[in-house]
Amino acid sequence: MREKAREVFEEAIKVAKRIEDEKDRSRALREIAIGMANVGELERAIEVVEEIGDAWRCSQALAVIAAKMAKVGEFERAIEVAEGIEGAWFRSEALAWIAEEMAKVGEFERAIEVVEGIEDAWWCSWALGEIAEGMTKVGEFERAMEVAEGIEKADLRSRALVWIAEGMAKVGRGEEAREVFEVAIEVAKRAKGEWWRSSALKGIAEGMANVGEFERAIKVVKKIEIAGLRLKALAVIATKMAKVGKFERAIEVAKGIEDAEWRSEALREIAEDMAKVGMVEKAREVFEEAMEVAKGIEDAGSRSKALAVVAAEMAKVGMVEKAEEVFEVAIKVAIRIEDERNCSEALAEIAEEMAKVGMVEKARKVFEEAIKVAEGIEDEWFRSEALREIATEMAKAGEFERAIKVAKGIEDEWFRSEALREIATEMAKAGEF
Repeated sequence: MREKAREVFEEAIKVAKRIEDEKDRSRALREIAIGMANVGELERAIEVVEEIGDAWRCSQALAVIAAKMAKVGEFERAIEVAEGIEGAWFRSEALAWIAEEMAKVGEFERAIEVVEGIEDAWWCSWALGEIAEGMTKVGEFERAMEVAEGIEKADLRSRALVWIAEGMAKVGRGEEAREVFEVAIEVAKRAKGEWWRSSALKGIAEGMANVGEFERAIKVVKKIEIAGLRLKALAVIATKMAKVGKFERAIEVAKGIEDAEWRSEALREIAEDMAKVGMVEKAREVFEEAMEVAKGIEDAGSRSKALAVVAAEMAKVGMVEKAEEVFEVAIKVAIRIEDERNCSEALAEIAEEMAKVGMVEKARKVFEEAIKVAEGIEDEWFRSEALREIATEMAKAGEFERAIKVAKGIEDEWFRSEALREIATEMAKAGEF
């Protein structure tokens, strides 16, 4: 199957080259080059980049290729590729990723040298944060703090301080860790813009939860200005509590989440952890509650997806009969979606979840229903988009041959190329490369 996966990538390239619109053609080839780089086909990816006519998209692809080269230790080659990138932003991005990979293997001085060549301030701050994290992982806390102090962007400096605090807490330096968390909070408050402040505070709350500082984490959550990030942080804290056996408190926090989607997800993950430690009956109760909450999600697509995920997790812990019932509810919700494109996508997502837990034959039937709905879409562009989504979900479920057949039947060449690229990528993830 290794050669088969390569064949699918090559087919995607052929389709992409036939796209008439230059921007769409460049975009398709960029995605293929990035896809090939992601599965280690680096030199072939560079060859594909040479076919891209648009300099901006070419630079995007080369940045990813340079990063992947660094990931496999080819630092000199990665730097060479990065320095050849047009445009300061993507060149900076590539060098930042290279610095990150160097820091992961303890090449701190070399990483700092690379950072000195980064032109963009944001990427420079990001890379220094990654270096600080690498130093933290090997216990060089004081040096990590020095690096963190040199980070210009407040949200990224806060992120680095969280990593340092977590590392300190894990080696028993609890008091120092608390002090660093407090510094991180003050730094986060200085971040410019509501989103960046909220994102930084969310990271602090989650970092505190990672080291068991749950109640302090909840206090930090209250400072988050953006509701969506605040609710997401509470869901993370609740699931972290469950991972260390604090089930009752975890359920209490989860039930306090105002958004049904996040509340259902938190309850589902808590139930999973309960089942893992033998609390099967209680887990069943919490799964049932997660299901009921999921039924209250306003958006039908999100509702069907949430129900399918709950059903899949139920099946994993032996609640197969109940899981089948919940899958049926999810299918009914999806079928009632009026927009054919959204309906077909929802059905494909349900089928993928079914396949994950071994309900392969039923999953195939749902996939076929999704294809039938998609083929009924009048507009060619939307029809092609829907079929691309189905082909991708099929590939994620391991249904490669059927996915390829669906992809080859897509009329729009951009979406056909995208579908083939995504199938080849999923083949690689499944070990086909």
